[in-house]
Amino acid sequence: MTVQIITILISSLLTIVYGQSNGDCMTPFNERGTCISIRDCTTIWQIVTTAPRPLSQRVLNFLQSSVCDEPALRKVCCRYQDVAQGVPVPALIATNPVVQNDEIANHRNLNLLDTRNCGPISSDRIAYGNATSLFEFPWMALLQYEDSDGKDFKCGGSLINKRYVLTAAHCVANLRRGTRLTSVRLGEYDVSQTIDCQTVNREQICAPPVQDIKIERIIAHPGFNNPRWANDIALLRLNAEPDFTDFAVAPICLPVTNELINLPLSTLTVTGWGTTETLRRSDKLLKANLPYVQSVDCEKALRIRLTPGQFCAGGEGLVDSCGGDSGGPLQFPARLSGTKYIQFGVTSFGASGCGDDEGLPGVYANVRHYLKWILDNLEQ
Repeated sequence: MTVQIITILISSLLTIVYGQSNGDCMTPFNERGTCISIRDCTTIWQIVTTAPRPLSQRVLNFLQSSVCDEPALRKVCCRYQDVAQGVPVPALIATNPVVQNDEIANHRNLNLLDTRNCGPISSDRIAYGNATSLFEFPWMALLQYEDSDGKDFKCGGSLINKRYVLTAAHCVANLRRGTRLTSVRLGEYDVSQTIDCQTVNREQICAPPVQDIKIERIIAHPGFNNPRWANDIALLRLNAEPDFTDFAVAPICLPVTNELINLPLSTLTVTGWGTTETLRRSDKLLKANLPYVQSVDCEKALRIRLTPGQFCAGGEGLVDSCGGDSGGPLQFPARLSGTKYIQFGVTSFGASGCGDDEGLPGVYANVRHYLKWILDNLEQ
């Protein structure tokens, strides 16, 4: 089926109006966007051109819900970060000053991050709502601890290259007496199942066994908790490389280009099992879309003073959408050798997209602020 025929077919299905032509709109997931040609929206156009045929009902429903003008005009509500390069979009409030960060571009360890194969997005693995699909977020990590009661997962993290997991410092420092952080689990989806399987287009797909890898070294930021909760970021060096031969495990991208360092944030996605130091809320991996919150509004809501290494997201009365893990990633798709998932935050404290957080935002370690520290601590 040619792209032209596909586009005509999809145009005939786009019947729900979400906004106005050439202006602001809201996507089906209540994210701010702009109404543009379907060809100019990288993520939606990727779905149109690469999704398996026939298109599944969930893909058709998503495309139908994305329209923001008369169907014949083939315009969709596109998230700002998904707009193709060169297409004008309304101005957004920048989340940090514009800088040319040559310190990152010329860093000796930048080549240790695989910017070509990180953060993969596959249109046939996109789940809608708070559920996730198998292999949708293959960088997700669970941190395993041991104490007198046995083993348990109490924090999350994200794989950033073949030997390192990014997490929160509070997950690795000042642990209770008798508690040891021993290993990282990769390739997990449903912690209640030995083998994870999912039916896609009437075909059952199963993941390979999870990979439990011992931790070789724990690197917490030396300035953690000074002041309280500041510099809440850490690296875990694995004692072996994971197996990347299947879709189950892959690293996420970091915002290492000047464009990404200065990209305004709008809506981000938190992923996880709702794992904290005290409980786990879900057996299956979940996600939740959280709006970026301006620092002044967050400080007022939480009655705190943020450091330059922190930012806030969430807090709009989210109900039953608990997703984030302590130490887990906050991400959204952006351009880096194509459209890929980029990690902008590490879950630190406060709300995590959960309905019991009384509408308060959560606080995240700002990955862009710590890029040099991350790169400084990477080794082959």
